[in-house]
Amino acid sequence: TSSARPSFNCANARTRGEVAVCRSDRLATLDRRMAGEFTGAMRQATPEQRALLQRTRGTFLAYRDRCTSDACIAGAYNDRIREIRDIINDRW
Repeated sequence: TSSARPSFNCANARTRGEVAVCRSDRLATLDRRMAGEFTGAMRQATPEQRALLQRTRGTFLAYRDRCTSDACIAGAYNDRIREIRDIINDRW
């Protein structure tokens, strides 16, 4: 058991990705960072950017939950953080 504190309640963790994040301080930190990026992006986004952020969220979660290693999950989070920034900076 770790002292991980992701952006979601670990008592409700069901998917492989959620469980892994709840077991790892490193992944929990990445999850909080990504959640902060997403929240900040949603605040400043245009309606079109908001829609794109929401649409791509499901793809990220599905990919993360198919990962079979912490390295894969960490990569998914880092990619999502970049993706959020790219959407907000109109580089998507």
